[in-house]
Amino acid sequence: MSKYKVKASPKKEILSSQDAKDEKQFFKVAIIVTIVIIVLIYAFYNF
Repeated sequence: MSKYKVKASPKKEILSSQDAKDEKQFFKVAIIVTIVIIVLIYAFYNF
């Protein structure tokens, strides 16, 4: 069974500061869009 084990990659991904900012911005937008969609669906089904 040991031949099926996945070996860890020796190099790690290092995010630059710009990539980290972009990722934060993406998640902010994604959360806001998700909340807006949920509110619209809620309003649609209540009226």
